[in-house]
Amino acid sequence: MISKEVKEKAILSTQYKIDKLKRETGIFKRNKWKTIGFGVLISILGPLYNSESDPLGRSRNALEVSETSHLKLTIITAIFYFVFVVIAHYVWKKNDERRLNALEKKKAQLELEMELFHSE
Repeated sequence: MISKEVKEKAILSTQYKIDKLKRETGIFKRNKWKTIGFGVLISILGPLYNSESDPLGRSRNALEVSETSHLKLTIITAIFYFVFVVIAHYVWKKNDERRLNALEKKKAQLELEMELFHSE
């Protein structure tokens, strides 16, 4: 049989995990300006990025390959970045909610076991 102290430590540990998860959720909301700044930087400089050159020494960037204007390519890159950030935000939010629910169920179970332990 597990001792009372072990149960109490398990409850405290689970509560710490819940608190930590609540503090660390919403990475895009907490880092809103960093996310926007990085997106602007990627959108402007992304079309100009040169990949590694081939064996013949040729290297072309997205602007040269697409044969469109820099403005169009910047807008397209910004749209892709925005879609990626929105999808990542909701996927991570859902994952955090699942983990939080599992931890809260675990804590409730431990507290129930602790009550039963006290009643014996």
